[in-house]
Amino acid sequence: MKKIIGFDVDGTLVANIPYSWEEFHRVFDIDRKKLKLYYDLYHNGKISFDEWGMIDTDLWKEKNLHKTDFVDAIHTYFHLAEGTIEVLETLRTQNYIIAVISGSLSIVLEVLIPEYQKYFSHLYIGHLDFDEDGYINKYVSGKLLKNGREYKLGELEDICKKESIPLSQTIFIGDNENDISALHGAGLGIGFLPRSKKVVKAANVVIRETNLLKILDYL
Repeated sequence: MKKIIGFDVDGTLVANIPYSWEEFHRVFDIDRKKLKLYYDLYHNGKISFDEWGMIDTDLWKEKNLHKTDFVDAIHTYFHLAEGTIEVLETLRTQNYIIAVISGSLSIVLEVLIPEYQKYFSHLYIGHLDFDEDGYINKYVSGKLLKNGREYKLGELEDICKKESIPLSQTIFIGDNENDISALHGAGLGIGFLPRSKKVVKAANVVIRETNLLKILDYL
């Protein structure tokens, strides 16, 4: 039977950046008070994950940012975890169904893994829509939410339904507390460079080395 393997992006495939949104905010010098306000609104249940994404995207639009600004920022500050491409190539040859389940943005994949569509059969990730001149048009959600919240286990379960594969035949790799539902619910949860004790507790396996190739030892 085929197996499904899902990857987080921020802090996992892109191991040096815990949150891509926050890194873009830093690079583009977005007002910290506004960011804190909208962060609190989401975490207090006042706005949904998608609404939060749209609001933060509007802050970028106010700066008149161009797609090249994001591409340059990614090239400068974002780095794939060591061994990422080798892992994806190995999994593809072994007939895994590979997915991205992430609160990040697809432009990160587009820049760092130009052939990402060759590897990933399912993408649960947000998108920035740019107009024909390269300026931001809007944020487009690629996420399945639960009560307005990011819920990665639900996205993993959605892949299982589409592929007719039981949840027991899934693997999920993540690093942060928004990954806990999927780490706990997957057949095998791998905490890669975990950022909290809660993540360690939710995972079946913990990897503290920076080389993503280490996950292959447990598959």
